[in-house]
Amino acid sequence: GTAQAGNQFSFYALVDDETQTLTLNAGGSDASIASVPLGPDKHIILEGDVAGAGWTGVSFTASIAEGWGSTVELEIVGSTYIVSSYEALMVWAKAVQSDPSLNCRLDANIPLPAVEEGESNWTPVLNFTGTFDGNRKVITGLTCAGGFFGTIGSGGEVLDLLLEDVKITTIGNDAVGAIAGTNPGTVSGCHVVSGSVQGNLNVGGIVGYNYGSVTDCSCTATVNGNGKAGGIVGCMASGNVVGCTSTGDVTGTNGNLGGVVGEAHAGSIVCCGSTSNVVIVDAGSGVGGVVGTIMSSGNACEVMYCCYSGNQISGGATGGVIGFNVGGNKVTACYWSGYDGAGIGQNVDESGALVEPEPGAITKVDGDWTEAVAALNAAMEGSAYEESYEWITYQGKPEIASKKSSSLNPAD
Repeated sequence: GTAQAGNQFSFYALVDDETQTLTLNAGGSDASIASVPLGPDKHIILEGDVAGAGWTGVSFTASIAEGWGSTVELEIVGSTYIVSSYEALMVWAKAVQSDPSLNCRLDANIPLPAVEEGESNWTPVLNFTGTFDGNRKVITGLTCAGGFFGTIGSGGEVLDLLLEDVKITTIGNDAVGAIAGTNPGTVSGCHVVSGSVQGNLNVGGIVGYNYGSVTDCSCTATVNGNGKAGGIVGCMASGNVVGCTSTGDVTGTNGNLGGVVGEAHAGSIVCCGSTSNVVIVDAGSGVGGVVGTIMSSGNACEVMYCCYSGNQISGGATGGVIGFNVGGNKVTACYWSGYDGAGIGQNVDESGALVEPEPGAITKVDGDWTEAVAALNAAMEGSAYEESYEWITYQGKPEIASKKSSSLNPAD
């Protein structure tokens, strides 16, 4: 790097347990700082002011002895960090704190270090506006409060990231999700394949609080929150949740729990399915196989071509697809099984009076799903989703498949 008089200078190195030499050069004259301590796999920053030496235009380097076995495995191309190790991931995580637009691409599966109970191995990235390409690689053992990203900023993208054995905990009343706590950006092709996500309000297997786009994602982790908890999204203020699947149990002590979305205010929930057990363990209302509660009215929210094929829904206002729905929201071609109650637990108009759902909007399936899957696909014909998705039957259950890629299954 370079520095002018009065400026600070810094560098990082990730090496084995040794010391290094820092060399400063000005006008052809070198000055060395010997025995700079560099611990194993540490991100070291040295800072100094060259003004006291009377230098300008100083260059500085760290001379690294060969054969020390550095484990960085980092390549930087433009504004993209291409990482293949935990150490390299931490270099990006440090840099993105100063520049939230820095991109990252995983080129290898990365296990995070094990930590003691109550400790974290990751600090959530805030206000991320770049592109994080998981490249269908797996990060294992994520343990933190909030999620891998605390907030994805507007325009930020998280793509094809797989998380295994997560342990995500609450940060007060804030949004909690394995991929992101809050998302006004884009989350696509991300999968949480095991672990647990636990918080207070706005708790989701993928995203806690959403007003962006969540597509082609799945979650098999368990989700627990006091309220507004969902297998994919805890609370959807707006945006969309499309082509997503949840199989992990969703539990809470109050209402607004859903297999896919806990509470929805506006936006679209389309081509989503759940086999989750959705259970309130204390009190409350609004428990649904797909959506717990839709709070707004006047077509602000739509639920289309979705289904529930789990085994248990219990709570206050419970429904095979939607627990509680304020009238005027569009419900089209949705199906459920494994629950003996109605498809919508309570369907009310804007005044709060109970009303019947539109005929054909929601249908119970007894036994074989073959006919229902065919009906789902038939209902999608001519829609904007027909070219992207299709429902199939897999081991007797409905499953959403993407026509854009070979499979939504993270194992493939």
